[in-house]
Amino acid sequence: RRLVQAVRPGDTVARLGGDEFAVLLDGHNRYLTPSVVAERIQELLRQPMLVDGHELFAPASIGLATGDNVDDAEALLRDADAARYIAKGKGKSQVEVFSPEMHTRMKHRLTLATELRRAVGAGELALRYQPIVELATSRIVGFEALVRWRHPDRGMVMPTEFIPLAENTGTIVALGRWVLIEACAAISSMHAATQPDRRPVTVTVNLSARQFQEPNLAADLASIAIEAGVQPSSIALELTETTLMDDVESALATMDALKAYGFRLALDDFGTGYSSLSYLKRLPLDILKIDKSFVSGMSTPQGEGMIQTILRLGDTFGLSTLAEGIETDEARVRLRDMHCTYGQGFLFAEPLRRKEAVALIADDAPLGEGVASGAEPSTAR
Repeated sequence: RRLVQAVRPGDTVARLGGDEFAVLLDGHNRYLTPSVVAERIQELLRQPMLVDGHELFAPASIGLATGDNVDDAEALLRDADAARYIAKGKGKSQVEVFSPEMHTRMKHRLTLATELRRAVGAGELALRYQPIVELATSRIVGFEALVRWRHPDRGMVMPTEFIPLAENTGTIVALGRWVLIEACAAISSMHAATQPDRRPVTVTVNLSARQFQEPNLAADLASIAIEAGVQPSSIALELTETTLMDDVESALATMDALKAYGFRLALDDFGTGYSSLSYLKRLPLDILKIDKSFVSGMSTPQGEGMIQTILRLGDTFGLSTLAEGIETDEARVRLRDMHCTYGQGFLFAEPLRRKEAVALIADDAPLGEGVASGAEPSTAR
């Protein structure tokens, strides 16, 4: 009904299936162009829908295509769907107009998606480990596991390209299990190299929104760790605010199950999403991560004020705090003096191969101290 309200009486509104709808504008109208109709649809869908006493919202990703350069209805729908797919990839409530190069991009994505499924079991993926340092002592307390894909023909494919693709296609579930299996093997090597008087390191693994929705997630992850001879307490699972806010009650149940097995939980990019105190105090978290955008902007009063606010929240809720993206000694010292618990960034080390990470643990030397504030950061591998 909302869609029908946005168009003229002679236009057609149809449901294609699932949550996909089509709107066919019959003929040209200089005042009611496709872009105008798309904005009218967005405006109508921004208004809440009352269903059984509950307010619901249905934001739409909209793709626009015209019949100027196509020969049949199937091609027109294909073009509109290609534009919709691009719009959906840009986030909620986006509108995208079809352009011919979208077919090339779609073909590239489909090919890459097929190759990614193969890559998970073909030895093309590898983990790199970026040190996490206790700022008070500059000693390594853990690593974040970062996945890399070295494609046999394309070379290095950046995570920003293939991780969203893995999310959209569902490949992220198999990819996530592979990452945890590899991380557990690394943890065993790291613990074997740890000095007797030092606390064993923790490895942080990112948990995607799609993985988080898997049934029996906690039991599955725990079985992987235990089979590898690793205690779940040696693993920190990193979540984002948007992942948790999709269904807070369900998220709480999953998090409680993970905590029951002993996993540590970290909230990534805090301050860039919902940042609601009402849910923060309910979540069974261990670590609050400060986004690198705040760290890079801490030279301004506003940036430093934001970091101080997050640190106070962490202290209030009994959480450790971890600042990402530390690249200068000046930032390290300032964050240490502000009582941020942990730090991570190129100042300490670039993401390392497993053997390099194990060697750092065996060496047990402080990282990052004395690096000039103007030094160039290393390039991540």
